Amino acid sequence: MTSILKVDTIQNSTGTDALSIDSSGRVTNTTKPAFRVYNIATGSSFKTGHLTYTNVELNQGGHWDNTNSVFIVPVSGIYLLSTTNLLCRSDSTSPLASGASGSAFIEVSRDSGVSWPTDSVGLRVNRIGCAYGYAEGGIHHPNGNSTVTAYLDVGDYVRVHTPVGSYYDSTPFSTFSGHLIG
Repeated sequence: MTSILKVDTIQNSTGTDALSIDSSGRVTNTTKPAFRVYNIATGSSFKTGHLTYTNVELNQGGHWDNTNSVFIVPVSGIYLLSTTNLLCRSDSTSPLASGASGSAFIEVSRDSGVSWPTDSVGLRVNRIGCAYGYAEGGIHHPNGNSTVTAYLDVGDYVRVHTPVGSYYDSTPFSTFSGHLIG
């Protein structure tokens, strides 16, 4: 037995749109949490440690906390998270020396931002993605990228951290984005 449901919009019991279907059959969900942030600056600059972002391009649902540069997970589920960073020395915008490497991590705090991963004895607790770059054969700003699919719980905090520098200027080299898959 087959059924045909002919609707343009599916709503919850309070009238909030959950899904829309256009005349071509494309389904959209404008309530799905999503964010994209990046850094730009006049001149060149760098950040080390917990990366903060100067520009919010997308904050669907309002779950990106721009004051603290963290994404606060609004609903438990599977998320796609991505970061890209142009890596530099931790003390300046200078490129990494030949043979040097750098990294940036996507980190999760499971206690509302009270505790974050540590590096003790190489332990990477709650680090779910690593953007790694290596300056081979010369002095470079290697590009470190990471995309990860992870199950996150409601109330988890997600951020990007780098022990080396993340370089940026008038081009958005340092980005962080994510969205709920389901």
